[in-house]
Amino acid sequence: MPSVIYCVIGDRLGPLVEKTFSEDNRIAVGEGEWLVSADSPTSRRVWERLLSHHSGAEGTPPPRGIVLSVYGYYGAHQTTIWEWLAAKRGMMTSSSEPRTHGTPVDGAPNTDVTPPPGLQAGQHSWVLQTVTDLQKTVGKLTGTVEGLTGTVAEQSRRIDALGGKIDGCRNDLTRVLASVRTAYRILAVVISVFGALIAFALYRLPAIVEGLPAIIEALRAGGPGGGS
Repeated sequence: MPSVIYCVIGDRLGPLVEKTFSEDNRIAVGEGEWLVSADSPTSRRVWERLLSHHSGAEGTPPPRGIVLSVYGYYGAHQTTIWEWLAAKRGMMTSSSEPRTHGTPVDGAPNTDVTPPPGLQAGQHSWVLQTVTDLQKTVGKLTGTVEGLTGTVAEQSRRIDALGGKIDGCRNDLTRVLASVRTAYRILAVVISVFGALIAFALYRLPAIVEGLPAIIEALRAGGPGGGS
């Protein structure tokens, strides 16, 4: 990742800063104050790197300090500070008139104190680019999720429609089965009636057969030319 500028402030941190950062990546701003350039993504990581060089001898309390991320800066200070910041930000520096109202250096007016070359916005374009890329990614994910949601909703509607059709078929089948049962009952009744009639006829058939000659004789006797 690109280097980030941090401001380190604290007591007894000088040796740790010197061990942690090369001369090109550190510059003293004041007593107990440094600007450092690191590829660490967070202030915590920078602090942990500093403490990794602490001896931690018994009876020696750990140093106290704070690490701040620097994304923008302005003020009045030595030109070397602005040049170092500009170099770390990859910016071009421009000369300006010295100002004599700065903090004295070695008891003499600091004629090497200049304002920064315009408002140093920190040129954290990589941060903006990262945020933009994240926004694009989130937008794509959102679109994908919305598409999946629509697909699931469409499938749910299709399943509901299919379920309705299945319910309709089930109802039709139930009605057909009911009709078949009714027809079966009617057929059973008809068969029973015909069976009873046939049984009755078979039961009476012998008597009818036995009386059949008498009936025929009677018919003959009562016919033309018959009788006395």
